[in-house]
Amino acid sequence: MKVVICWFRRDLRLHDQAALYHALRSGFPVVPVFVFDTVILDDLEDKADRRLQFIHDALSEMQRQLLKLGSTLHIYHGTPADAFRHFTEVYEVAGVFTNHDYEPYARGRDEAIDAQLRERRIPFRTFKDQVIFEKGEILKDNGEPYTVFTPYSRKWKAALEPFYLKSYPTEKYFKYFHLQDERPLLALTDIGFEPTRRDFPSPDPEDALLQHYDQTRDYPAIHGTSRLSVHLRFGTVSIREVARRAMQLNETFLKS
Repeated sequence: MKVVICWFRRDLRLHDQAALYHALRSGFPVVPVFVFDTVILDDLEDKADRRLQFIHDALSEMQRQLLKLGSTLHIYHGTPADAFRHFTEVYEVAGVFTNHDYEPYARGRDEAIDAQLRERRIPFRTFKDQVIFEKGEILKDNGEPYTVFTPYSRKWKAALEPFYLKSYPTEKYFKYFHLQDERPLLALTDIGFEPTRRDFPSPDPEDALLQHYDQTRDYPAIHGTSRLSVHLRFGTVSIREVARRAMQLNETFLKS
């Protein structure tokens, strides 16, 4: 049976996820995978790095949801190149779906994986997911990028239309996950790290905080920021839903 792989990176959720949506609609069963990339992990000196705990917790939640659907998450510990050699040996892969990652290492990694898969005639498809607009979408009238924030902000807001805040309805297609037995998650100790405390910020900030964010965000003594940065960094929340909620709350607030 041919399958497609959805490679999770900075998008650790099953809800409103662009690459997952397109993978589920591809016509092939979807195998969800995550790679604990040793190229990145080997540079981390703190073996109690809380980012690893956050990622592991997010993967555990995804696994819980997938098991209810009769599927499972595949975790690989090693280099991405080795991971996809492994996956293409285990499965007959019709394609790999993932979301854009913009950091220098990530861009080089994805180019290498694209070339590796192309040798086996496997398409590698990537999608915009973690931002509302990419850098090439908001430019000066002469086509050059902005270097000053305020005019960029005005252009960004002027370009914002409801289309850009629409969610990807992944739940409608959950039946297309590849049905298979559970594959146990690796523990943090299996990849050379230690569990840490779990007092992470909530992914669901209070309405009042979002309504008054512009008045409170610059004062360290006030709990006035959303504290969503870790969730946005690893994609446990959808940027589209966050932006849509903030707009709706502020429109209601301004009308009241």
